[in-house]
Parts: sequence; structure tokens; C-alpha cells
Amino acid sequence: MSVSSPEYLKELFDQQMALGDKSISSDFTVVLDGFENLMILFKQFPTPVLSSQGEIEVPGPMGTKVWQMQQVSTALQGPVAMFETKRQDFRKMQRRLISQGGVIASGRVYEGTPQNNTGSYRIKNIGFVWDTLDRDVENRTQVVTPTGTVFYHYHDED
Repeated sequence: MSVSSPEYLKELFDQQMALGDKSISSDFTVVLDGFENLMILFKQFPTPVLSSQGEIEVPGPMGTKVWQMQQVSTALQGPVAMFETKRQDFRKMQRRLISQGGVIASGRVYEGTPQNNTGSYRIKNIGFVWDTLDRDVENRTQVVTPTGTVFYHYHDED
């Protein structure tokens, strides 16, 4: 790459500054309806993004091809992690969740907190599949962090 002029670099800088601060990965909370008190225990949660489910290859003359997009995917999934407490709040949540059919009707992912956010995403029909807990008698440096996969629906509604 060639050396850029200070004028060009200033133009790029000004463009960046005009867009404002970047979103920070840690600035989120998840509030599940009926489990609001557990929002501070979520370590990782996938923020919904609407996207096509994929592409369809459509053949054309002379061996050509074009892409046609599939329907928007509103059934999403991704990695989730929570912190366990000595009171076993994570396990209590799971017991209660299983006793009511294994699905939470709705919740919200916030860009920030419920009281101070720049946006939020309403999610529905939320279910979890958790991995077994990895415990180690030599590990005195980490808190217990259950991990797994969360499944939910997102329709871009308030």
C-alpha cells in the first residue's frame, strides 16, 4: 500500500468520527420474562440479526448461474453462557424452566441495560440446551460458567 497523504487520512478520520462510537461487545443485557432477576448472570448471548436463510443456485444458459436469496430466517440460535451462583440460581432457573415446558415465552436483548440502552430486540419462544458443567479441583481461578446453545425466534418487532 502506498503512503497516504495527511489530507486523505483526515478525511477517513472525519468519516469515522461522524459515525460515532463503535458498539462494544460487552455492552448488553438479556432480560427473560419471568426471570428478570437473572439478567446480570448472562455472560454471553447471541444478539439477533435478520438475514436470509441462504442462497439458491439457479442455473442459466451456457453453464452460468445466478443467486436467488431464500426467506429471511426468524428462527435463530447461538452460544450462550451464564454464571452460576452459590445459591444455584442457574440450576433453579433450569428446574423452573423445565417444569413449565422448557420454553420461555419472551424476553429482550438490550444494547446496554433496560434503564440505559441504545436499542433492544424482542425475542420469543426461547429454549436452551446446556452442556454438562466442567469442574476441576485444581482450578481455583474461574467461576462456574454453564455454556450451551439458545434457540429463539426474532421478528424485528418492539
